[in-house]
Amino acid sequence: MDYVGLLSLNVSIQKLLQCQSSARQWLVDSEKRMKDGAENKHSPKEVHERAIQAMAEFTAYSIEHFHRAGQLILQDKTVPVTLYPMMANCLANLTKVLSKEVTWQSTLFVNCLTASAVGQDQPLTDTITNVYLEASNSSTYIQNSFQLLLPMIQLAAIQAHPTCQALAGN
Repeated sequence: MDYVGLLSLNVSIQKLLQCQSSARQWLVDSEKRMKDGAENKHSPKEVHERAIQAMAEFTAYSIEHFHRAGQLILQDKTVPVTLYPMMANCLANLTKVLSKEVTWQSTLFVNCLTASAVGQDQPLTDTITNVYLEASNSSTYIQNSFQLLLPMIQLAAIQAHPTCQALAGN
């Protein structure tokens, strides 16, 4: 479902899509390198660094998206009051999708990390735990961004309510 399109806001998710695509492409290339030969594969350290970088970028772009949505919600005074619950619902669903993407990315990176360490004596428990911890932090930041957006939606809905508009006009 296109939750961003349902918002009726001029918000682009291109950066999010590019970030997601870049991480996925890196993982595909890494898998291809592993199949080509053991000497050509990424080290566990490289995989770990890329995992943290990918989740950090995705989280930053997600938060930027919520920030921009909040700005547009407060600026657009033409939105009917009946659309605000739908906007909140779309943003809640978008939050779920973004959090699931972070979880999915972390799982893919951990799988890649495990595969890159085959035949090495390095213990990966701490590194894998770190990837999942960072994924949890990223999901929390995304969910907190949505929670911070709710008062803006509530304020905009109150300001758009006919009673409030009538009081402001007097």
